[in-house]
Amino acid sequence: MKKLLAVLLVIAGLCIAFYPRLQDLYNDYRTRRSLELFEEVREKSLPPVDSGGAAEEPLPAEAEDEAPEKSYSGPTPIAVLEIEKIDLKLPVLQGTSDYNLRFGAGLMEDLAGIGEPGNTVLTAHRAHTYGRLFNRLDKLEAGDIIVITTTEESFSYKVEQTHIVEATDTSVLASEPGDYLLTLITCHPLYKRNPSQRLVVQARLQQN
Repeated sequence: MKKLLAVLLVIAGLCIAFYPRLQDLYNDYRTRRSLELFEEVREKSLPPVDSGGAAEEPLPAEAEDEAPEKSYSGPTPIAVLEIEKIDLKLPVLQGTSDYNLRFGAGLMEDLAGIGEPGNTVLTAHRAHTYGRLFNRLDKLEAGDIIVITTTEESFSYKVEQTHIVEATDTSVLASEPGDYLLTLITCHPLYKRNPSQRLVVQARLQQN
């Protein structure tokens, strides 16, 4: 009985020790699957490619049966955020619920939509794992490029400034008439429990 209890205690200890890592792995999987789902949706929404007049033959019924759609229970991304400098690619989800922020960036509601005039605000967690979510957002500098791709088009924003504000500072959500801004917000400092500050990156849409 004592040996069994000892084994159970060891197993429980290992589960507690590895739980954060397992959770990160699961959230990484959901991030990848969410990005795949966005690509599937985007491909379906793109106009058909001109085949030069050659009619495409429909797939036989048995071939269609062999390629069932992949199942995914998460929300459908509305866009993808890419920052080449920090090797970041994240799904953008509507709303900033805790569920959305576990594996993507959340679009703050009641402000500008992606590519719209005003201030488009995205928030994400600053995960402790290197390179995850907005972990390396502090590496961005003025002039760096941020790209957001929706199912219809891509928008390129150039970073203008990065700064630290108190969590209660809502001035970073403001915009002036004619502005096309993008604001990225995450917690600061990185490893502090319940941080009271926010790291803010603000960029401006590059007009074609």
